[in-house]
Amino acid sequence: MRDALLIVLSLLIPVALGVTGIFWAAPIADILAILVTATVMVHVWKELSHESRKKESVAEIQLSRRGGVIITIAGEHGSAGKQIGQLVAKKLNVPCYYKELVAIAAQGSGLAREFISGINSDENVVMRELYLSSDPVERAISAQGKAIRQIADAGACVIIGRSADYMLRNYQNVVRVFIYAPKDYRANKIMEMYGDSLGAARKSIVRSDNARASYYKSVSGQEWGDPHGYELCIDASIGEDAAANLICDYINRMGTY
Repeated sequence: MRDALLIVLSLLIPVALGVTGIFWAAPIADILAILVTATVMVHVWKELSHESRKKESVAEIQLSRRGGVIITIAGEHGSAGKQIGQLVAKKLNVPCYYKELVAIAAQGSGLAREFISGINSDENVVMRELYLSSDPVERAISAQGKAIRQIADAGACVIIGRSADYMLRNYQNVVRVFIYAPKDYRANKIMEMYGDSLGAARKSIVRSDNARASYYKSVSGQEWGDPHGYELCIDASIGEDAAANLICDYINRMGTY
């Protein structure tokens, strides 16, 4: 983290301060690195709950072995990817993992559920790249990857979000789905679900999509939403049930269920 800051500051500061700016780059990089690390650690400490982790047990998440295909659902903010994924799971009669995935990751890492859940949120806009490269966040990402593979090893299911498509890139029995929709449709969906104003909904779309793209880039080194990385890309504006039916039809045509 410190080295990356030093390179950037060594290029930028001399523009404003001249040659002497080069000498200021190192101490400023040290200070910024300390601030970012401290911010992340405070975030972890505030959310870490030892008692809640003691009460969590593997028994609360049933991972019975099943055959069949694993379906990963990724999507733009406001495209109702979670709802579509839940519908698919219901129609195919398989488990759906969303918050449950975070619980499994928390069990294996010792980190709080809230911290793991929030690492790809739109709250950490400032110095996002540095935040995502910090040690606690990397631990959380690693724990998520392990949880996703644990779930996939158990068999057929739907996994929503968390870069599961990339985490399972070496698995053969995976159908990767990306859900998108026109911005007006997504803004209306956000207003409907969260009661936001139109202006707030539009800002939320930009923040959340940028956060998801940054997180995916950090985890995979690839572009979030690139259609070449998915078997199916579906416009959610056709309706949640219609989108779920498209996915189920695709799965059924594979002859796996």
